[in-house]
Amino acid sequence: MILLKRLYKYIDKAEYAEKMLSAGEIRIGTLYSYRAQEQFGDVVGDAAEGIVRVTDHYVDEAIPNDPARRTRLANRVFKGGTDMRLINVRFTFPEESADYFLYCVAYRFSGRAARAFRAVSCIVVTDPGPFLKYISNAMTERGHSLRDVVTPCTYTSRTRSVNLPRLHPASVKGPEYSYQREVRMIFDPTPSAKMEPFNITIPEIRRYLRVRPLDGPKQHVAP
Repeated sequence: MILLKRLYKYIDKAEYAEKMLSAGEIRIGTLYSYRAQEQFGDVVGDAAEGIVRVTDHYVDEAIPNDPARRTRLANRVFKGGTDMRLINVRFTFPEESADYFLYCVAYRFSGRAARAFRAVSCIVVTDPGPFLKYISNAMTERGHSLRDVVTPCTYTSRTRSVNLPRLHPASVKGPEYSYQREVRMIFDPTPSAKMEPFNITIPEIRRYLRVRPLDGPKQHVAP
């Protein structure tokens, strides 16, 4: 777990930064919308968002006719029958996340990330606890509940052995994105929600915002 002392939001248009600072307006995205690389490019966009591939390799192993003694992948392949033996067999299955609403920030400033995002401004969140709480409360008022604690993405291969700790696909990113140091708030949508990005205004967050010049220390204070 990384202690979140500061958060950073890279913004590529000055008017968006001004709305965040002056009004507390932020953009809520969706997991699936970020798959549109043709729209977002290969820095924000990621065609494999929310998808991991889980593998199970049997070198020479008996497969019992007992679901409790088999891996979850073996249980997807073998629904019943008799005991069997597998020799040099590999299964690979995709695990795909449901679509969620997301709010994404970085937990550490990166000049490389700022350049990759073509940022014209970087807004610093000076106190992440209440900032994130206000966002969570505003989303809850709309019926979208925070799915889990706010944690950084895990940057690792999206092909994982079934024997490794299970990771939620919505929080997994390929290692090529690790320089972004992303933190995600993941919200369960209401059953009737239209799954598309939207703006939400939360005036209370303004007190926690500062501007960090891309080539120097933070200076500007939100009104």
